[in-house]
Amino acid sequence: MDRLQEMFNNLFANITHEEGQFLLICLAVAYLLGLWTGWLIWGRRAAKRLRMIRKLEGELNARNAEYQVLQNKEAQLQQVVESQKSELVVLEDEKAAIMTRLSSADRDKRTLNQQVVALQEENTNLKEDMETYLKKIDALDNQLISLQTKNKQLNEEIEKNADTLNDFASIQSSYNATRDRLVVIESKISDLSSENQNLRVELAKIKDQPIEENTSTATGLFQDLPKEEETTVVNDTTTSLEEEIEVELDPSEAQDKVRAAIGKTIPSATEADKDDLKQIKGIGSFIEDKLNDLGIYTYEQICKWDEEMIETVTAAIAFFPGRIKRDDWVGQACSRTKSKGDTKPKAKTVKSTGPKGDRLQIIEGIGPVGEKVLKEGGIHTFEQLAKSTTEQLKDILKASGKPFRLATPDTWIPQAKLALEGEWDELKDLQDRLQRGRVD
Repeated sequence: MDRLQEMFNNLFANITHEEGQFLLICLAVAYLLGLWTGWLIWGRRAAKRLRMIRKLEGELNARNAEYQVLQNKEAQLQQVVESQKSELVVLEDEKAAIMTRLSSADRDKRTLNQQVVALQEENTNLKEDMETYLKKIDALDNQLISLQTKNKQLNEEIEKNADTLNDFASIQSSYNATRDRLVVIESKISDLSSENQNLRVELAKIKDQPIEENTSTATGLFQDLPKEEETTVVNDTTTSLEEEIEVELDPSEAQDKVRAAIGKTIPSATEADKDDLKQIKGIGSFIEDKLNDLGIYTYEQICKWDEEMIETVTAAIAFFPGRIKRDDWVGQACSRTKSKGDTKPKAKTVKSTGPKGDRLQIIEGIGPVGEKVLKEGGIHTFEQLAKSTTEQLKDILKASGKPFRLATPDTWIPQAKLALEGEWDELKDLQDRLQRGRVD
């Protein structure tokens, strides 16, 4: 340190006055240059920072503007949230009401299902009762036919021997009592058939209707229908009581008339061509023998019967009036003829040869009254029925002035088409499905 001080002292001691001034001027110039250089450097940095500050101020203003916009949006969103909360409360209330209705609907559905099951069981019981009554009727038919045969034999014996009048009176009394019992049973069968048909239709409506409508339908299911309508909607399987007690033709004249028709309106046949007529429902061994005696041996011959011939054969074999129609011997015979390949024209197998047209009662749902109304409305054949529309058929039924509330004319058209084409097996399958209350 002392040396350094000594060196500076020696340095400045050797400087003259002019050199000192020059040195001071140089130092002053150097100071000013350094000050100017520093000011330039600081000014550039200051300008740069000023520009940066202005840029940052612009960004800050833009951010403030964005912030203000976001605040406005936040206020709007807050209002929307409040509105959505109000709507959510309303929706919650509606949800609670809907859940309450669904719970009530489930209870109603369970109740309706129970009612449907009960109706199905009742329907099954009615079918069983009907089968039982039909068996009883068949047995009584056989008894009545046997009694009629005995009655005829006794009438012949009465002419020869007056002493047998007492026996005849006894048998006649038994015959009348049996016939009265048969009329009562036939009436019960008609009532059961009507009730069964009504239950099937109402059950089908319950299955197709919505839950709310099913409730009202089920409450009215067991109301009684008017008697006139019952007769209208009952299928051809059970004829009315009036048809059962028609005035019969004289058996001898009827037999001669049937034999005269063979070879004309009825094809000829011999015993060699004989078919098993017992395959037709309603024909037993006793009736088959009577038909053979008249010259009726084949399905084809029965297939050619018209309305008038059916009545004539009924009288010729002393059979129950209307029973041949009810059991549909003609339709069964035509179906079996077709399956054998014995007939060529399909659509003409059950057409009548007279002016009465086709037997429209073959169609499921068309009874005697329905057939009469349709023919009065201009529908006489299967072809006319097949070409009709449902609305046209409904107009004809409505114009008749008779109640047809349970009639289903929309099912008659496809049946008529099958009958027109001679598709008897398909027609039978369709009618079976209709009788079960459903159509595929």
